[in-house]
Amino acid sequence: MNPEERSDPDARIATKPGKPRNMNYLGQVAVDTAHHVITGAMADFADKRNSQCLQNIVEKTSDNLLSNDIQIEQIIADTGYSSGESLQYCENKNLDAYIPNFGQYKIERECFIYNKELDQYECQRGNKAILPFKGIRSRDDGY
Repeated sequence: MNPEERSDPDARIATKPGKPRNMNYLGQVAVDTAHHVITGAMADFADKRNSQCLQNIVEKTSDNLLSNDIQIEQIIADTGYSSGESLQYCENKNLDAYIPNFGQYKIERECFIYNKELDQYECQRGNKAILPFKGIRSRDDGY
């Protein structure tokens, strides 16, 4: 068998830190964590990030569950699914998404408390510093 016959033309090169480059597919599985039941599964090309697959697996899972009159209200995913695009999708679908953010985002600031009414953080050290909510930003790459 020649090398062309041994390769899968649909597989894509995938890399992970500390692992060799391989020809792979990307698999996504959704699970009802309360009941330990697989509610959706799909395969995709391995030339994308998990965050680029979130919408498809949620839609597939939603379709599966709707056939039993069940709606998705919450999702939990690891940091690999975090992107501005993913979070915007969840917001548009009114889904409570529990996905850790990448990078420098800090949910808490030492010596500051959150003033929900004014949507700002206020310093408790006496200098009256305020960290107002500036908005939600996303980069060109979706983060």
